[in-house]
Amino acid sequence: MESSLQIESTVPATEATNNVHPGVTLLTTLYDEKYLLLFRPVETWTEGDRKKSRVDYKHVRYRHATRDGLQRFIRHFDFDSKTELTNQFFGVYPRIAGASRFDLAWQIRTVRCLWADIDNCDVSVALERVTSAALPYPTAIVNSGNGVHLYWRLKQPFVIDDAGPSIPIHIEPIQSGQSRKKARRYVLEGKDRVYLDQ
Repeated sequence: MESSLQIESTVPATEATNNVHPGVTLLTTLYDEKYLLLFRPVETWTEGDRKKSRVDYKHVRYRHATRDGLQRFIRHFDFDSKTELTNQFFGVYPRIAGASRFDLAWQIRTVRCLWADIDNCDVSVALERVTSAALPYPTAIVNSGNGVHLYWRLKQPFVIDDAGPSIPIHIEPIQSGQSRKKARRYVLEGKDRVYLDQ
């Protein structure tokens, strides 16, 4: 691990969280209010022996990591997810794209935390692995239901400053076949659309 990536020490939660959604506590622990987070609902299922998924693009949202704003938003996000039968995902790295813009990994400019997704284990096993690997204790631990997510907040954000200015990617829905909808992604050069699939 590079010396510039320093893990912030864990501070035990002391506030009463009865009325605060656990997702709000997680996100406001990992991110400052200035960061824009991506929330993406995804439905997953298995057909035969293949895992399949679909993104519910209608309910993809970007929100700043403010406690009050996230508290209201996540409760609505929970409701939409139950209605659409989707799981809730958030982008671990803050985004720079806003609503109506589709963002890709190369648009990320700030790394605020490091994370690990460990499948088929519980929290105690995950923490044993952390100890045996001589890693710092995680800032946040999430039981995902099928494993554990571990997050380490960095003392200072790692800024990717050698990639040039980021270009927002827009999405254009198109009709394909009888009722299937697809999407084409494009960037703007002046007023011209340049499609990424060309």
